[in-house]
This record gives sequence, C-alpha cells and structure tokens, in this order.
Amino acid sequence: MKKRFHQLGESMAQAYQDRKFQELQKLALEYLKLATQYKSDWNYGNAIHQANIYMGLMALEKNNIDEASSFLIKAGQTPGSPQLNNFGPNMLLAKKLLEKGERNSVLIYIDQCKNFWRLLFRMGRIKKWKKKIKQGEIPDFRAHLFYHLRYPAKATKDES
Repeated sequence: MKKRFHQLGESMAQAYQDRKFQELQKLALEYLKLATQYKSDWNYGNAIHQANIYMGLMALEKNNIDEASSFLIKAGQTPGSPQLNNFGPNMLLAKKLLEKGERNSVLIYIDQCKNFWRLLFRMGRIKKWKKKIKQGEIPDFRAHLFYHLRYPAKATKDES
C-alpha cells in the first residue's frame, strides 16, 4: 500500500495528461484516502496538495469556478513536504482561476503557502505575486506551473 501511495502522483499526472478525468478523479480520491493512513510519511503533504490541485483542475473543466476555488484552498492546507518546502507550490490551478477572473481564492492559497514555503517567501516572491494579482494581472509563475504535479516527460504544450 505504501508503494501505491508513493506512485499515485505519477498516475494522476498521466491521467490528467491523457484527459482521462474519470480515472483521475478516482485516483485523486484514493490518494486522499491513503494519505489519512500515512500522515507521518514524507509524501503526505504532497498527496494533499496534488490531489486537490487535480480535483480543482477537473472542476474547471466543467467551468465550476467555486468548486475549483475550494479545491485550491484545500491544496493550500497541506502541511508541506520536503518538495513543497524547498521548491514551493504548484500554481497551475491558481493561474487558470486567475484567467477566469477569480482572485480571492488565489490570494488565500498564496497566503497559505507561507506556512510551508518560508525561504522564498522571505525573498519576496509571494509578495510580488500578490501585488500583481491585486492589480488585476497574472504573475509569471514559471516553473511553479509544473512543480508537484509530477508530469511525465512528455507533457503537452498546453501545460507548458
């Protein structure tokens, strides 16, 4: 079971890339369920973050902005992980929500990220992102559009 818990992130990435949303939803729910069994595992925070980001992306596929926003905030409730703490959050769902005009949940998510992503917060990246969002702009999230979603090597141009 623990091996499965560590592999689900990759499986979700593949399902998302292949646009197999029914499978993706099943995998994300399984990931969250398994996470409750492995709260002390290094991957626990990744599971909370990734599963909720993917659930939010699926909600956006149905143009359900409120549900997607809710999942973004749930993703931000992660306690962090070695990966999240060092590299920071994934901002793909946040960017897509900003493109739809949703700012409030994105600002909440960014504030939540301060709880685990302290190093770069002190360097001002989050402050700069928030300022741009409040001005009605979409920040250049760069590599944060890819971090922690474990895209397979053949990511599509849409996610680039």
